[in-house]
Amino acid sequence: MKFLWKLFSRLLASLLSILLFLSLVLIPLISFVTDTAKPEKIVDLIFSSSILRQFPCPDPHRVLLSNGTVDTDVDTEQALTNMLRDLLCSGEITVGEIIDTLKDKLNRGELDVAGLTRALQSLIDSGEVNAEALLEKFGVPLSLYQAFLSAEGSLDIDALVETFTVLISSDLLDMDVLLEEAGLSADTEINTERIMKKLAKSSAAKALISTYAEDVLNAATGIEEAPTLTADTVLDILQPHLEELVTIVADSLPDNTAVDRHKLEKAIHKAASAALPPLIDTLPPARELADKVIDRNDPTLSAAMDILRFIRSGHLKTAAICIAVLLALLIFLLRLPSFSGLRWVGSEAISSALLLGALSFFLQTQYLRDILSSAAAGAEGLIFPLLFELSATFLPFAVIYGVSGLVLVVSSKILNAVFEDRD
Repeated sequence: MKFLWKLFSRLLASLLSILLFLSLVLIPLISFVTDTAKPEKIVDLIFSSSILRQFPCPDPHRVLLSNGTVDTDVDTEQALTNMLRDLLCSGEITVGEIIDTLKDKLNRGELDVAGLTRALQSLIDSGEVNAEALLEKFGVPLSLYQAFLSAEGSLDIDALVETFTVLISSDLLDMDVLLEEAGLSADTEINTERIMKKLAKSSAAKALISTYAEDVLNAATGIEEAPTLTADTVLDILQPHLEELVTIVADSLPDNTAVDRHKLEKAIHKAASAALPPLIDTLPPARELADKVIDRNDPTLSAAMDILRFIRSGHLKTAAICIAVLLALLIFLLRLPSFSGLRWVGSEAISSALLLGALSFFLQTQYLRDILSSAAAGAEGLIFPLLFELSATFLPFAVIYGVSGLVLVVSSKILNAVFEDRD
């Protein structure tokens, strides 16, 4: 009977050791998936990759208005759009200059919002301006592209124009006001293109987009939480990044410009206080955007959202760790009265450490990069950062497992030697 128990316990311990090895390998993978499912991590990966520059956008892009097709038979507006289109075709004017022209006419009262909408409608319908160029010149990050899509999947120009009018009616885009508030000369040249490019990649933009993404993801996965990004909270979210914004603006000024950073910070804060709250109000509510992007009648997608909610909760990671601890405890108990169970657990920990270390190294090899580049051309901008993150996740687990395994193996030998001497 004792022999049968030894045989059974050894076989069961062997089976549990295999399961322990698999669970130890899966824990870092689950940890990576859990961390990557966080909105701030998703946004950080997008910003660190080239995916924004590869964002697909039809060319030309049909623009639909929420109130139906617009009437472009207005002589003055038609003449304006014809003139702008001809100048654009001849290369005498850029899309950015078109936006500036429309802004000036809107400010002077020569063009109303409806006229602005019709002018943009006509320009895009002509095929001379596409949605991607329009969004870029409006200063809208392509990562928020979905926020300006209509129910039909086309660009909702009403939402875009509303955002644009909020911006130009505030101090945010008024460089003259910014210069005055910062105590700089009115003829100081500001490299606005450089500012926009740096702002699009700034931690301030990441913070705002991450917060909005979290609200949308919460709504999509059925997590009932109050929106984090609101007109009341946007300045609090931006506050830690004001110094970065000051640096961006200061770096975009001529080299010989004397800048009072304190005044410049106050000017930027004042501009943000005037423009950002109404701008946030123009964004579609997180629930509305989630419903627009996600078809809740699709059972597969609904199941995917449920899985994503479970992953984001951290329960999957906790469950994996608990299973590994339980398996290790069972192996230890099955190998009593000796302490060989510690050696078994330690051996599996060392084996998983070696595997994770090898995987961490392999994920960074040029060989794998070449294979992925040929198999998924154009997706390297997102795949490579993900591989780097996965490799970075595997490495500390490999070190922890390796050290813990060695400690358990050595402890097993010491304890067995001590208790054998006592016997």
